[in-house]
Amino acid sequence: MNEDWKSMSSKKGWLLEGIYATSLHSYQYENELTLLSSEFTLTLQHPDSLEKVYWKLGWIEDEDWDDLLIFNEQQIPKQNSYNSSFSFQHGKIDSIHGYGLTKNQQELLTSIVIKLKQYYVTIQSGPAIEVKITKEAPAPEKLDDLLHR
Repeated sequence: MNEDWKSMSSKKGWLLEGIYATSLHSYQYENELTLLSSEFTLTLQHPDSLEKVYWKLGWIEDEDWDDLLIFNEQQIPKQNSYNSSFSFQHGKIDSIHGYGLTKNQQELLTSIVIKLKQYYVTIQSGPAIEVKITKEAPAPEKLDDLLHR
């Protein structure tokens, strides 16, 4: 997790271009937009170059039935045919926070909160990974322990 977190946190200042999924369900409730899929790929671009990275997000359930996020950063995305996408206006990443559990002295990621200029993007693990786009920060009681900022 620490190597993954170093990679994730180094993307502060990058542009979050879009979220892709093979199958996507979305709904809006008041000022909150929710995207659901079994896995997502996020596209990030360096603000001063054409360099891009792709964050592949999946999930697993551990032996204690906790839902954990699987994070894999790729320079070139695995060939997938994405049928669904979501793009951002003002997508510069201001901060990235990782939430999760500590078991046997190992940090396990369950949620990521990405703060953009005008929005918060909260990604939570589960059989259907949930991506919420809101104007307000997520309530702390809805997240596990803060592991990284």
